[in-house]
Amino acid sequence: MVPGQGRRDQDHFVEGEGALLYHELVRIPFRVIIVTASWLVVTGCGGSGGQKPADPIAVGDFPIAFASAWCDLLHRCCLSSGGVPDDGACESAIPAQITSIGAQAAADGATWDGLIAGQCIAGIQAADCATADLARLVDLLDVCDDPWKGVVPPGGACMTYASCAEPAVSGGASAGASCVNAMCVQVLRQPIGAPCSQTPPTVMTCDPLQAACGGGVCMALPGAGEACTGACRSGWRCASDVCVPQLAAGQACSVDSECISESCRGGRCTSVFVSDAEYCTLP
Repeated sequence: MVPGQGRRDQDHFVEGEGALLYHELVRIPFRVIIVTASWLVVTGCGGSGGQKPADPIAVGDFPIAFASAWCDLLHRCCLSSGGVPDDGACESAIPAQITSIGAQAAADGATWDGLIAGQCIAGIQAADCATADLARLVDLLDVCDDPWKGVVPPGGACMTYASCAEPAVSGGASAGASCVNAMCVQVLRQPIGAPCSQTPPTVMTCDPLQAACGGGVCMALPGAGEACTGACRSGWRCASDVCVPQLAAGQACSVDSECISESCRGGRCTSVFVSDAEYCTLP
């Protein structure tokens, strides 16, 4: 995955069920870039125990810095998930992807924020392969998608998600933007209890890991120990009609839904960072 690939232009959002669904779900960014996934932070299999202070990163240095940090994260998370990493492919593909996104964003008038870029790298370096769930992944992708500050308004022509201006937020909402069919689309991820709709060019969707849109309002998904009939909040799954904790990477599993990464391979939960098997051959 690559940043921005989370917002990943037309892949950042998936057209389905009559609406744009947030690749958000897994900003599969960056799934590509980052996850070479979507909308960040932990200590990992071999990681340091806390997040390092962020130093600004120049636009010209970011592609290599990002590739180095991201590919290192995928490497250790792949190994901890029982997989075989493809370091060469990762380190050769990502810099070019990031450079391309930057060139397109700059051409569309976007400006660079080196401090946000530094926060992205620090977050990746602090990431925990075992305990990070989809919510953590989305957070990280959000940060790594933001070094470029787009200026193209909703409905305007764009070449990449990074060209597009994000909407202002308040009241616990978060936001993002993507380039869909060469047009900027803004998305507000609304908190529980807030109104929701799925009408471009500004989509008001619920945080898919915490709530679902019902009757035009974001309704909370059930959480720890609560009764359920289907989905539970991030980090929980519905078993025998009750939300129970999902399993960390490396723990024994039999089905995807048992794992915080939503991926069970070879009888064990994989890390959320390699659940899509990007640059990692899993069992």
